[in-house]
Amino acid sequence: MPHAESSVTIARPIEDVFAYLVDGERCPEWRPGVVEIRRVSGDGGVGTTYEQRVRGPMRRSIAADYAITVH
Repeated sequence: MPHAESSVTIARPIEDVFAYLVDGERCPEWRPGVVEIRRVSGDGGVGTTYEQRVRGPMRRSIAADYAITVH
């Protein structure tokens, strides 16, 4: 199963940071490889699904849909 992990220190309350990161439609603001994204279902918690296109090899747009399984 694919896995990615990173660490950054942000001088904001943890609630603000979490709310920003869990909003998948904001991904293009901090993930330059995201070409487009939209929420398909859910309210942002467990079970929320997103359709997204990311920049792949040779700058091709490829599907990379995902669902939130832990919140």
